[in-house]
Amino acid sequence: MVAGLEANGARSREPLRVLVARRPALVAQRAHDGALERRHIAAAHNVALAFEFLGQPDCSVPTLDLAHEIVREANRKNLGLVIDSFHFYAGNSTFEMIEALDPELIQIFHINDAENLPRTELEDRHRLLPGLGILPLKQMIGAFKKIGYDKVASVEIFRPEYWERDPFALARDAHAATKRVLAEA
Repeated sequence: MVAGLEANGARSREPLRVLVARRPALVAQRAHDGALERRHIAAAHNVALAFEFLGQPDCSVPTLDLAHEIVREANRKNLGLVIDSFHFYAGNSTFEMIEALDPELIQIFHINDAENLPRTELEDRHRLLPGLGILPLKQMIGAFKKIGYDKVASVEIFRPEYWERDPFALARDAHAATKRVLAEA
């Protein structure tokens, strides 16, 4: 399994590999060790890293609280979190988990929506533009506001039908959808 690491918005060519195990402490320790190793490399180049939990059932770091624990234990200024609304929902993370965060730990918010399917059936191809699905985006944004996070929100959708569209038209639609959801929250 891969728990994604991002460097200034770009995925690492060598993602942090975390073995799926029945022992959460071992998974957390291995993710922590990998994050520390990459953090040292990134620090030498004045680059911040963002650890992204992946909410699908077969992923080793499926919730925000586990990702937060890993980043908190690393205790480094250049290591933070990615919070993706799709993974947040699919992994059953809670608004209280957002409210427990120091907003300075959040590097980026991936805002997207999803089809109305059981959480365990959701896959990247079920992502939608913000506001077109069933994700609790207003509540997530409310939790972000509550802790004072007001930084980057980036649309991240892997929907094959969208790939067929004109990229400039899709970017305009994504921008408008995101602005609308952020304004309504």
